[in-house]
Amino acid sequence: MPETQAPPPLPKSQPSFTRRNKTIIKLLGVGALVLALLIPLELITGALSDR
Repeated sequence: MPETQAPPPLPKSQPSFTRRNKTIIKLLGVGALVLALLIPLELITGALSDR
């Protein structure tokens, strides 16, 4: 009886966009928060320098 080989494994499906770029999305979110928090910081600094 001839020896049968197992078929090759199926290629994995491509992961979704968010799964592949989860780190990049998190870094962009942190960067946006930092930029958003610079606005009130600048307003406070401007108010303190006026005094």
